[in-house]
Amino acid sequence: MTTPQPATRVVVHRDAVIDTAIAILYEQGFKGVTMRAVAYRLGVSPIPLYSKVGDKNALIEAVAERLLGDIEVNLGAGGTWMEQAEQWAHTYRDRLTALPDRHLLLSNQSREALVRATRPLLGRLRSAGLDREQAVRVCRMLTWITTGFVTVESGAAKLEAHLEPADPLSPAGGQADGVTQPEIDDLFTAQIRFAVEGLRREVESSPANLAPAPR
Repeated sequence: MTTPQPATRVVVHRDAVIDTAIAILYEQGFKGVTMRAVAYRLGVSPIPLYSKVGDKNALIEAVAERLLGDIEVNLGAGGTWMEQAEQWAHTYRDRLTALPDRHLLLSNQSREALVRATRPLLGRLRSAGLDREQAVRVCRMLTWITTGFVTVESGAAKLEAHLEPADPLSPAGGQADGVTQPEIDDLFTAQIRFAVEGLRREVESSPANLAPAPR
């Protein structure tokens, strides 16, 4: 008589759960990421997943934190700190729009995941002479503006095929029926330029910059 062999126990690690969820996200989109789908891909029942990552909302938060935390924004050499700040914002927007699903921006609960991407800019700002408080404020302002813009942008209707050609002299976003992708790009450029100009004035009018140089 053959002795039954005990079933092989599959050990599931948290990183494997998150990796699998990300793979499904790229393949099937946000709606495809379910505890059951991840468990099936891993060859286990959904039950062990709950002890590793929590419920589905916690899983989505973990995926968002991983993908946002992996974003790197490299800055080119040279230029003023204002030009570096604008470059950072445009590159960061490109990285966010490359995410497999921008619902992740609303699911992220990790401040650290957003802070990591600002570190190259923070270093450039400090090297340019901004004090820590000023540099942090610039980074925070641009992060919030860019993240918010991309969140709104993801829900904006792209109506190029249904819009009459825009008046070339009209400002971007002036059509009542909607916006085209080039207009969205122009709106972002204008918003970042206005923000950076305001931050420049704020930095230059700070007490430290207005104080007379010591003799």
